[in-house]
Amino acid sequence: MKIVGNSLQKGFLIKHNGKDYYVNYLDADYPSPALLNRDDWEVVDENGEEISPYLFKSSKNGKETELYYKLIEFCIKNFNLYKPKTWIP
Repeated sequence: MKIVGNSLQKGFLIKHNGKDYYVNYLDADYPSPALLNRDDWEVVDENGEEISPYLFKSSKNGKETELYYKLIEFCIKNFNLYKPKTWIP
């Protein structure tokens, strides 16, 4: 056997200021169709609206951008918190 590519996807459900946010990380060391139209990080609020520093051109942009990076920073700090059970056949 030979591994020819690895992908890593990790999802976080975060409660911040009384609201829920879903933060998803996806990366691969090979060309992946899933990554063609998105960044490694995706942030969605409880209403299903994507939060991205690139989507807003209004005065609201500063707050959205700050929240986006704050949630991602929190996820990076807690990235390895989950310890799945080892699978043994």
